[in-house]
Parts: sequence; C-alpha cells; structure tokens
Amino acid sequence: MSNLQMQIIEEALRLDVNERADIADILLRSIDAPDSDIDQAWADEAQKRVEFYKENKEKLIPSDEVFGRYGV
Repeated sequence: MSNLQMQIIEEALRLDVNERADIADILLRSIDAPDSDIDQAWADEAQKRVEFYKENKEKLIPSDEVFGRYGV
C-alpha cells in the first residue's frame, strides 16, 4: 500500500462512524456502478417469479426450512 493510501486511511479513521460510512458508500458506488441491463434482468426475473407464484407454478418453501438446510 502506498504512503498516500495509508495517509488517506489514517485520516478517514479519525472521522466519526457516519462520515466513514458516507465515504465507504461513495467508494463502493464508484467501483460497482449501476448497470441498467442488470437492473432490467433482475426486474424481469422478479416479475417472472411473481407470475409463477400467482399461477401456483412454483412450490413455495418456508424460509425457516430453507435457512435450516444451510444452518442459518
């Protein structure tokens, strides 16, 4: 890690938790920019799942059963 990176981190750690959270949010958004194609794919998938649910084409599994399978 460069000296500049270390200096930025040291200064950021002096900020209060809300200020650090704001900075973290900005940095993460700069790395993972929104992608309209991905957003549309998720919207389409959600709509498909709603339709399957309404038409009883999907077997619903209670969340406690699903989480229990994975020890959550």
